[in-house]
This record gives sequence, structure tokens and C-alpha cells, in this order.
Amino acid sequence: QLALSARGRAMVRGKLRRLPRQREAPPERWEMAFRRFAKGDMVRPDAAGSLYHALLRIAGHVEVDDELVKGCSKELEKMKMLSRVYVFDFFKLYEEKVLKGLEAAFLSRAHFGAAQLRHVQDMIKEAGYIITPEDFQELLDEAARYLDIPEKKGVAKTLDLSVVTFIMDALADREGFTNSQFERCKKSFEHFDVNGNGRLEDDELIPLTTWLGFCSEDASDLVRQAQELVRSTAQRELELIPEDGDYPPPDLSGALAGHLDFTDFLQMLRNHMNQDYTRTGQLFKKLDADKDGRLDILELRHLFQQLQFELRPEALLESMVSHEILSERFSFHQFRQVLEYLRDVEGFSKSYFDDAIGSFWHFDVKHQGLLSTRRTQKAIQWIGYGLGMSVFGSKSDWKERLVRGVVSETEFLRLCREHEDAELAIWRTVYRKYAANHGAGYESLYPGWLKKQATLGKELDFEEYCKVLQDFRYMYRDIYRSNFCFTPREVKAYEESFKKYGLDSAGRLPQSKLADLFESIYPALKWDPTLKNALRQSIRKQDAQAKFVDFPAFLRALRAFEDAEAELLDQDAANVAKSFGLSPGEADDFMDAFHLCRCGGAAGVNAIPSATMRKILYCEAAQGPMTFQQETGLYQIFQQLLGPPGPLRLENFLHHVRRLREVPEADLAAGKYRKVEQHVAPPPPSDG
Repeated sequence: QLALSARGRAMVRGKLRRLPRQREAPPERWEMAFRRFAKGDMVRPDAAGSLYHALLRIAGHVEVDDELVKGCSKELEKMKMLSRVYVFDFFKLYEEKVLKGLEAAFLSRAHFGAAQLRHVQDMIKEAGYIITPEDFQELLDEAARYLDIPEKKGVAKTLDLSVVTFIMDALADREGFTNSQFERCKKSFEHFDVNGNGRLEDDELIPLTTWLGFCSEDASDLVRQAQELVRSTAQRELELIPEDGDYPPPDLSGALAGHLDFTDFLQMLRNHMNQDYTRTGQLFKKLDADKDGRLDILELRHLFQQLQFELRPEALLESMVSHEILSERFSFHQFRQVLEYLRDVEGFSKSYFDDAIGSFWHFDVKHQGLLSTRRTQKAIQWIGYGLGMSVFGSKSDWKERLVRGVVSETEFLRLCREHEDAELAIWRTVYRKYAANHGAGYESLYPGWLKKQATLGKELDFEEYCKVLQDFRYMYRDIYRSNFCFTPREVKAYEESFKKYGLDSAGRLPQSKLADLFESIYPALKWDPTLKNALRQSIRKQDAQAKFVDFPAFLRALRAFEDAEAELLDQDAANVAKSFGLSPGEADDFMDAFHLCRCGGAAGVNAIPSATMRKILYCEAAQGPMTFQQETGLYQIFQQLLGPPGPLRLENFLHHVRRLREVPEADLAAGKYRKVEQHVAPPPPSDG
């Protein structure tokens, strides 16, 4: 015991190693590792000892101790080939020393065969896990159930070796997570593993990074580091596998591509959890004014502000109900519970979260879990952003920040969060402008609002003011939805056109006039058979084939036609973006310009926004802005390139855009297209 105690004190200075998962069945793990590198039923160790590290990793050791490897392999240094017996002896010796290290660490702290709780917590920290006291209590309860320890009155102050061993094994089996946390990790992995192949691929890692980035700034770095580790490990393993080994080589293509399996995912989450615990723990202590280990509601709100998140009362109340938090003063563990709850719902209240999810799947008509940028914009408007009031009309740059042309459910929720935060910032600015004392005292009203459910008085506090504005947004949202995703301004313009063609006493349009109405909106229906066919199908699907059509039926048919056209544009947007080197947002603007020209002819050219014409279609130089004459000439030249009205195919439009880009900027003011004559070299003289 004295020797083990001395060894334990020495190991305290290093990092405490733990045994691998499934320790109860070592032969299966050892056999799997041996087969990976066997040739002629033998393995060939290398001078650097990389084979031993690879064998241990395949056998389940997440972290390998270099000193232990050197000590356990010292007797094998002179052997050029190792049989299964020698490899299994190496495994057995290594794992025995790891177990003795755990026992030594325990005995170095134990007194009469038991260690105090704080010493066991130190051992857990040395193993690389950071947990809260509540997490530790969950582990103790789990150990008591598994080991059938009789319940005693009061709180246990010491633990024997059997309990400590169980706790360390349980943590190693779950990468430092408690059982409840581990189950949440499994659900998260299954949620992001869309194709169900057991690996998170590149497209699946994008929403994962977004999810981890809630109240965190290092998510991208963590995911990238995890991918680099998986790639480098797989590459080293691949170099050690013999070309004509005894057993079929493993498929390492996923690992070499940086795809994460569940074990890699758990390790990454553990790193994220350790960093997050440390960072938020420091902020928690800093804001704990009375140093009692708890924060009141205002201090909790300030903590979330430090994490760049505005904590809303509704979401806080729901998180407290979910975790049965009854006190108005929050421990660090309760703060972490609130944070994890908010991460899963992107900080929204349940009603808003359900509305956002419903909006996403409303527009994901193919149930692929992805929306094009065009449909994403419609889904954002479906929630109520960018409608009606001028302060909501500012254009966001979210399309320019995308790394691909589609948006997942998690990314869509983050976009909703960004719109909500921008809206809240505008509301706060206006409130402070008109409220007494520039809104001073708002924070003192915050806790009281959580308790009261009263009608509005003569004066509004900030939360009541926000509720009024939310009701206005919901009103505009409901109007937008009832109008089949057309804004009130668009509906008014369509209604005026609808009335021009002669309505009956019931306000309905004769079916014979419906084609004329659509042609007034889309002139290309007169000459483009593809558009005519698309419109005919839309009318048939929306049951607008009756002798008389009312205005809502017309709007339904128009929406179906525009949605069908938008889907066709989305199908070509990715290829156009690749061909012209455009971002997802620029590709959408490019395809919108094509749609305008296809449906409106020369009039469609004039409807192209100036920025789209100059920066995307023409790709103007960055030396300086165009003059008015140059911009006018640019529109005229593009009209000349398109020619007279007629069917316009995308490949023809792309050809015209390339010709437009060939026009020198100095020639734009003339407004006439002058074909650039290419010099053709004369043929070489013949021998005759």
C-alpha cells in the first residue's frame, strides 16, 4: 500500500489515464485490433512505436500514455514480428498498469480504505473531465443502484475503491458525461446524422457547428480540430496496415475525409464542454456579487448578455419549468441546465419555436430537411419578418455568409434568431427614445414582469411594449399567410388588374379572360410554350378551371405558378453559381434576372435591380461607380443582346451575359452593342 501510495502521488502530477469502453470483454477488442494490422498471423512493429499506439486506439483506448507504452513494449524491442500471444500480453500488461494507476491514485488519497468526495472529484478532473457537483451526485446515485449499496441516512462523505472504480469506468464509457447527458448526446448525434450511416459528413457538420455555436465562439475551431484529428489518426493507421494482410482492410474513407463517428462526436463534445464550463464558470463567479454560488434573475440575464444572447422572460420561464427549477436564484448547474435547454430551442419560447419549425417544414415540400435560399427567404417572411412595417424591411446579408446554397433546419432557426435579435435591437432603440428617462429602470421591471399577468395600464414597461409590437408582427404575418404569400401591396396591384377584365355581380372573372389576365402579368406567356404549360398545370392543380374564377382562386393559381417557376430556378442556381463564381445570394439574384427577362422580355430587363445588373450580370470593375449614362447604356445593350420577344432558354441567357461582360466600360455610354471582332490568324502557306 505504501508503494501504491507513492506511485499515486507521482501520477497526480500527470494526467490520470482511464480504461477503455467495454472493459469486461478484452479478448474481442484485442482480437479486432490485432486483425487490423496482421499479415501471416503476425504484426510488424515499427521503430517509432506507432503500431502500439494504433493497436491501443483500435482496442478502445481514447488516450494513450507514451511512458506506459514504452515500459510495456520494452521487452518486445528486439522482436521484428509479433504473434497474437505477444500482442495480447502487451494489451494485458498495459491495462493492468492503467488499473494500478487508478488504484494508486485512490490509495494516495484514501484513509482507512475510503477517500473523501473532494478527492474523488480531483481524480475525475485529472482524468480530463469537468463536471458540476450535481453531475457528481448523479454518478453517485447510479453507482449505488448498480452496486446495490443500501441507502443510508445523510450524505456519504467518503467512497471506497469499488464505487470510485465504477464512477471512473462509467465516465470513461461515456467520455465524461453522466447517463442523462449521454442520452442527450445520442439524440443529438441521431438528429444530425440525417442519412443514418453512423457518421457526420461534411453537409451534416454544418448544422452541428451552428448548434454548438449557440452562446459560444469556438464551435468552428472545435469541429475543424476534431476533423483534423480523425484524418491524421486514420492516415497513420493506413500507413501501418499491410497491403496484403490476412483480413480485409477496414474502410477508412470516411475518417480520411474528416467524417465523425459517435465516438469522435463524444470526444468533441467533451472538449467543448470542458472549455464551455471553464469560460462560463469564470463569468458566473464574476457576476456572483454576494459570492454565495448563486445568481439572481438580473445577474443571470447579465451573464447571458456576456454570452451575446438576450434572455427573454418567456424562454426563461419555460426552461425553469422543464428542469423543475423552483428558486429565483440559480446555481451554476441550474444555469447550465437553462443554457442547454435554450441551445436546443435556439433561445425561443415553445410557441415561437414550434412556429419556426412549422414554417421550415411548410416550405420543405420534398421533406429533404433542406431549403433553397429562395424558399428560405419565403419561410422567413412566413414567420412575419420583412413584412409591412419599414423597420423590418432592411435586407440581411445572411445569404452571403452561407457556405452552400441550401439551409438546414438548425441553420434556419439561427437565421430566425438573427432576425429576432435585430428586431429586438430596433424595439429597444425606439423604446429608449420615447420612454421616460430614456428607458432607465427597465432592469428593475424585468423580475416583476415574470410574476404578473395584468392588463396594460397607462404606461408600458419594455416587456409589455415588446408584446404589443409582436402582436403587430403576428397580424402582418397572418395577413401574408391568408394572401398565399403575397404582400398587401402585391395583392392590391393584382386586385386592380383582376378588376380590369370585367367581373360578374359576384366579383368573379370569366374563365375566358383568365389567360389575358396572366399574360398582362407575364407577357412571355404569349410566346413561351414552356411557361404556358406550367401555368396550365398550376390552374388545374388549384381548381381554377371553373367558368368563373374568384380572386382567391386566382391568387392560389398565381402562387402555384410562381412556386413551380421558383423550383425550376433553384434547380439551376447551383450550376450557375459554379459557372460564374457566384455566392448563393448572387446566384439567386442572377436567376431572378433571368426570370424577369424570360417572363417580361425587354420590359423584364428594365425591372432588373441596378445592383444586380452592374455587379452580377455585368460584373463591373471596382475602380469607381458607373455614370448615369453608362448605366442607362448598359440596360440598352442588354436589351439588344436579348433581341425581340421570344422563348428564352437559360443557356441562351448565360451566353448573352457573357457577351455583355465583353463590352468595355468605356463603350457603355453609347448604348449600342458593337460586336468585338476576333483576329483570325491566316492559314500557313502550303508547300505547293
